[in-house]
Formats: sequence, structure tokens, C-alpha cells
Amino acid sequence: MKTLLVNPDHGYDTATPWGVLSVASYIRNVKGYPIELLDASIDGAEKTFKNLRPRLPDYSLIGIGAFSADAPFVVSLSDMIREENPNCRIMMGGPHAILCPEQTARHKNIDFVAFGDGEETFSGVMEQISATTPRWEEIPGLIYKKDGELVRTAIPKSVPFYDTDYTLLDERTHIHFKDNINILAGRGCPFKCTFCFTSISDQSWRGKSAQHLEREINTLVKRYNPRKVYFRDELFFKDKQRVLDFIDIYNKNNYTFKWRTSIRATDFREDYVNEELLKKLAAAGCECLKFGFESGSDRVLKYIKKGIKVRNIQNVVNEIKKTPQIQLNCSFLIGLPTETYEEMVATISLAAWVQSHVSNVRIIGPQYLRVYPGGKLYETIVNDYGFKAPESLEGWKERYDDVINKQGFADTNVTYPWHTDAESYLAKNAELFIEFANPAGFRYIDTYKRRMLAILRPMIRLRLRYGFFRFLWDIRIAKTILAFSIWDWAENSKMFSSLKKTGSYQFVKRTRLYRRLVSLFIG
Repeated sequence: MKTLLVNPDHGYDTATPWGVLSVASYIRNVKGYPIELLDASIDGAEKTFKNLRPRLPDYSLIGIGAFSADAPFVVSLSDMIREENPNCRIMMGGPHAILCPEQTARHKNIDFVAFGDGEETFSGVMEQISATTPRWEEIPGLIYKKDGELVRTAIPKSVPFYDTDYTLLDERTHIHFKDNINILAGRGCPFKCTFCFTSISDQSWRGKSAQHLEREINTLVKRYNPRKVYFRDELFFKDKQRVLDFIDIYNKNNYTFKWRTSIRATDFREDYVNEELLKKLAAAGCECLKFGFESGSDRVLKYIKKGIKVRNIQNVVNEIKKTPQIQLNCSFLIGLPTETYEEMVATISLAAWVQSHVSNVRIIGPQYLRVYPGGKLYETIVNDYGFKAPESLEGWKERYDDVINKQGFADTNVTYPWHTDAESYLAKNAELFIEFANPAGFRYIDTYKRRMLAILRPMIRLRLRYGFFRFLWDIRIAKTILAFSIWDWAENSKMFSSLKKTGSYQFVKRTRLYRRLVSLFIG
């Protein structure tokens, strides 16, 4: 029996496909079963499908780990599998399957859904699939069809920690590990933020022992010698002694990599992450701490059960700026139900304050709320506003096939019924204010656009200074500038099209003056 795990095409090949990689590592190194892993991000969806199609008759089981925005990929892949190999079983796991298990399992091409951690579930299907009478009901964490009805088995238990097998990934990706590698030092989170996927998946926190973590890091340092490590835990700082042990491990082994991880604002207090510990962290290679600040309103923070207050955020800023070697990486959220216009302004203003008070900072957002099923927040949205997410996998496909949802970050342009037009416009464009507040903002766009936007910067900064966010004509101009492309305009003009056909154009294109002009405009 040949088995394959597939990660959808996410458009960039440097990200670690953590979900399928974790399950595949467990299958190969703990259970001892052969398995293949395919990351469609390496070659892109079109080329991946082309290369995979002739191989499909060889597989008995194919698993797909997917986010909701991957629905178009999942539907296309499952259609192709059914066309080429009707006997191949298809299993879906990952965030979307956990959020929408039953509706995913109802799709015509999906045979199995893993509604929790996938290790025991996927290995159980592998063990039963060859049996004369498979006992699907004995596999934890599984939803399957029986006589046209869906059957849900027992909740899976957490498996003991195991090392991630990076050799399962395409060899072309290994070169990236010398720059950056992801390591999982713990799983789950005890907090219940109502907007967070982790709270919906109901994972309690557990961490690898210091000895396990040391052994795994030593293996990766010997094999890849990474410059940077990202401990991708939800809560690396859950256990203070474990953090102190890691500092000792780092110094004892003379590691040289820089590292980053997540932390909570309430961890910054006198008896835990204080100025003394920050200096120790910096000396032990910590280059970035990632926070979820979310809002500038205490009421909103309480509403989403974040477990922090604005004063905790301000305390983080005042403390971490004393250790400039460590970057403050923080995210904000905007567009929540019950959030008022004034509270949105408070969030934008707080984000701008953070930007101006810390030299080594990266602010993500304020990001527009993405609504997905599950949890108390979604219950409120459905009950109070009649809002519903798509009710089938095909419905999610249609949502993310919509060109509007492909503009920028997925779902940024969806309008929610709890917003007025003014609130909606402010929430969708909140990130622009922080880009203007950032001295290095808009660094990745063409030079001519940056220079045009620079004219608007004084006005935006006045808004931030005095808290005036009405009549956003400057933001509308900024969006027009960002959407405009001088190159598309030139390509579509009749004059330029005619010029391109002449020999003189090719001659000019090869001159130093032409290259200088292009450099001046593009940067």
C-alpha cells in the first residue's frame, strides 16, 4: 500500500508544511510505516497536478492537510484523484477539517476526516484500510460515512512527543534550513481567546522536556547549522523553569543561532520576564518575541477573553525597549462584533504608539477579523447577526475562488453585518495607518509609489496624533496609488504598444539611461 500526504499550494516554498510534516514524521519514525510527502508550494498547483496525475493509480490512501482558503485546491485535487483512481481513499485533516468536520466529511470525494490531532487517526486508517472488514469505529478522531450517514469516533488522545523528520520534505527546501528552521517545543494553549483556532481545537498545553528539546536541537544543528530557529509554540513561556533550562542548554552547547518564539503580555512582570531575564534571553540568542496584543480597548480584550489589559501592553513596550537586541513583534485585530468606531480608533492609536516607542519593532495589522465556525465568538455572530460561513466544502471553494477574496490577505474585503459603512472602511484599512507611522513603511513597493505616498504621510501622522479618523480621503488616495501600476498603464497604451514594435525601442532598452530610469522608478 502506498500512502501520500499533500500540503496545498500556499504560494511560497520557504514555509514549513507543519501539519502534514508532523503526521508524516509520526507515521514513519514512530509507527514505522512508509509514507511520502508532497508540498505543492514547491512547484505550484498546476505543475504539481501535472506531475502527480500519472502516479495516482499507485496510491491506496492520500491525506490532505488544509486551511479553509485551500478549498479550491482540495476540491480540484480530490476530483483528479477520483478520476484517475476511484479506489484510492481520500482523507482530510488540518485546521479546516477541525473547524468544519461534518460538512467536510459530506463532500462526495472525502472518505475520512480527522477532527483532531492527526497522528493516531491517520495511522489507524493506514492499519485498517487493508483489512477485509475494516473497523473504522475503533480509530480515534475519525469521521467516516456508513450507510450514507456520518459516524464520529472517540476524541483522540495526545501522542508522546517525537522528533520532526525534515528529510521527508523535498530536497530543494533543505537549503532554506540553513537560514531558518521551525522547531516545535510544545503544543496547545490553556487560554480560551474566543477568536483563536487553538481554543476551538481544545488543546491543553504540554511541552517537551528540556532533555528532549536539547537532543532534537543538537541533531538539527549538526545537520543544518541554521542561522535562525523559530520555536513555533503557542506558548513557549508557559513554564518559567523550562525557559531557564533552555537558556542553560543554549549556553552549554555554545549554540550560535538566533531564535524567536511567542509569549503573552502578562508574562512581563517582576517575578518572571523582567529586565534581568530579558538580558539573559538576548545573550542566549533570542532576537524576537511575538505577542498577540489584539486591541486598544480593555472592553474588547475582555470580550474576546484575551486575558490581558492595555496596561499589560504598555508595560511590555516600556520594558522590552530597554533590550533593543530583541525585536517586539506584535499583532492587532480589528473588526470584531460589538466593537465601536471609537474602539477601532483606540486600537489603531495604540498600534501607532507602539510603533513610535520601540526602535526594534514589527507590527502585524491591525488585521481584519476572519470569521470561521466554532467557538463562542462564532455562536454570537450567528445568533446575534444571522451571519453564516459557507456550509459545504464546495461553498468554501466558491468563497476563495472569488476574486475579491484573493486581493491581499484572504477575506480582507468581506463585509460583516455588524459594521456600518464607516466602521467597515476603517477596519479594512487600519493596517495602512501603521504603514504610514512606520519610518520604513511601504518598503516593498515601487519607488515611484513610495514617493507619491510620502506626500500623504504628514496628514496621516496628524490623524494619529490627534485621533481624527473621519473623512478618510487620504486613505482613499493611498489605496488608489497602491492599486495603480505605471507598467500596466504603459503596456495597455496604444502609443507604448506601437513603440515596442520598433527597433528603436529595443535599442533604448539596452542603454544605461533606460536601466537608470527603471531603477529610479522601481527602486
